[in-house]
Amino acid sequence: MKYFLSFFTIALMVTITFKAQAQYDTEIDFGLRVKYGITRFSEVDKKEVESEGGNFDAYSLSLGGFLQLRVNHFYFQPELVYNRVNTGLGNDFGPSVTDYSHGKYEFIFNSIELPLLLGYRTSFGNVAMRFGGGPMFSYLMSVKGDLLLTRRSDGSIETRSVDQDEIEAFNDITLGARIGIGADIGPFLVDIMYERAFSKVGEEIVTITPVIAGKENSFLIGVGYKLIRTKR
Repeated sequence: MKYFLSFFTIALMVTITFKAQAQYDTEIDFGLRVKYGITRFSEVDKKEVESEGGNFDAYSLSLGGFLQLRVNHFYFQPELVYNRVNTGLGNDFGPSVTDYSHGKYEFIFNSIELPLLLGYRTSFGNVAMRFGGGPMFSYLMSVKGDLLLTRRSDGSIETRSVDQDEIEAFNDITLGARIGIGADIGPFLVDIMYERAFSKVGEEIVTITPVIAGKENSFLIGVGYKLIRTKR
């Protein structure tokens, strides 16, 4: 009787284990990622700059890879991407400056980003919709600045490099958050995301007049392709 009970207990435990495993639908995917974004800085008012005869634009391009881990309807998706943000802040000088008609500061930010996204995923046939968000860590590798001056005489552009001494207190590491919606269509990923930084990119950029960059806010469109798909 004792051996029968032991055998029955082991059989019951094995049965429960297999049933528990059968309840989980898991998938592990790895692929490539490309994202394009329109970036704004919290303390640069684009409308105010334009009202004063200037212009401001900023956009970003990201390239990298992602890992998507899914259990049933929930997924965890860390990414590692290289991000390049191009910004331009320009102004028409008017008659006050005799040699140049227009000046524009261009800054290029090169960084490595690590978003850690967690969310909900549900399937409709071959299409899966995703809703998620999470923290994002960014490491600023380098900043390059140029001053572009347009000559009045012939319209040619003179380029002057901005000295690092003129770029004050850019933060190497920033923390932010990202939320968005997306779809998995076979091996392809399509996403629309909003991203906001919690810390400032820089305290001050010394241009013609000091400009406080503030915090980054970006609207992103991303696509991806799953190179490796493992479903269990």
